[in-house]
Amino acid sequence: MFEQEEQRDELLEKIEDLISRKRYAELRDLLLPLEAQDIAGLFMELDDKVPMVFRLLPKEQAVERMKSPTSTATLLL
Repeated sequence: MFEQEEQRDELLEKIEDLISRKRYAELRDLLLPLEAQDIAGLFMELDDKVPMVFRLLPKEQAVERMKSPTSTATLLL
């Protein structure tokens, strides 16, 4: 998990910025090193952008996120 809430907030701002500028390759590269639980936490904040961000994840990471039947990704997709 993120060491500090400030780190999470900065990452969310960066994600929002990349989405607004349609820089999807950069967004994917930003998400790649994150653990599934970190991505899950971000999904809680991204609301309607979850499906788009989810599609950017490599299949292995996406599957990991979908393993939990109550995951945010599962509920929002």
